[in-house]
Amino acid sequence: MEKAIQLIKALTGANSVRLLPCGDSAIFSFLAIARKLGKRKVIIPDQGGWFGFKRYASLLDFDIISLKTKEALIIPEILENHAGEDSCMIYQNPGGYFVAQPVEDIWNTCNKNNCLLCLDITGSIGSRNDFSDYADFIFSSFGRWKIINLGYGGFIGSSRYKLSEFRDVFRIFKTNFCCMENKLYSLISRANERYKKLHELAEKIAKELAAKGFEVIHSDKLGINVCVRFKDDNELKALKEFCASNGFEYVKCPFNPRIDAKALSIELKRKEIL
Repeated sequence: MEKAIQLIKALTGANSVRLLPCGDSAIFSFLAIARKLGKRKVIIPDQGGWFGFKRYASLLDFDIISLKTKEALIIPEILENHAGEDSCMIYQNPGGYFVAQPVEDIWNTCNKNNCLLCLDITGSIGSRNDFSDYADFIFSSFGRWKIINLGYGGFIGSSRYKLSEFRDVFRIFKTNFCCMENKLYSLISRANERYKKLHELAEKIAKELAAKGFEVIHSDKLGINVCVRFKDDNELKALKEFCASNGFEYVKCPFNPRIDAKALSIELKRKEIL
């Protein structure tokens, strides 16, 4: 799998990469590493993340700090009140797959406060090649409906830590990429183009819906999904009809991995583009 690993390094800026069986194993690995490094608290956005963040934090007996966001968008000034030497943080970019996070500001806040930071780039890998500069650890899932949609596996990477120093953490995970190396390499090599096409589609759909009078949440910070507020059942019906006519799947919110508000998350990331 060395070719795929080298491509991940080029795509993210990480110089130490380990393949894992799924995204959840990367979440567990980061939190286990954070424990070994003496962190007792974990900061988790109050929405726009993943169930596994809290699940594994509880399993590893962290004190969980729920970070108030602006509808999944992280506000660095609020983060400043919680980031500290005994803490770590894990978050997703884009938040809920629909809102681009201020990754540089989040990193600056965590770094100056010695808060260990992990960035989930499952929904943004391919958008830029320097994510590892803005986190202590990065990770991505290769699961269904992801940018790299192999249907199996994931990775964790770092440009600040040698993952070989944490062999005991990774010992519990067994990977099986048998006969998948060429397909994985091909999917990684197309990540830039797949992200670009999904993001462009999100921009197009957001403009269409705004022209119809709908409020697109964080329309100036789009990711690869589009989250649209609805006021009543008539607007919800119209949004569902729009999705049906365009072949888009959707998730009705409130739904914490997207947004805790009355909205429809149009799941463009599920489109078979490339």
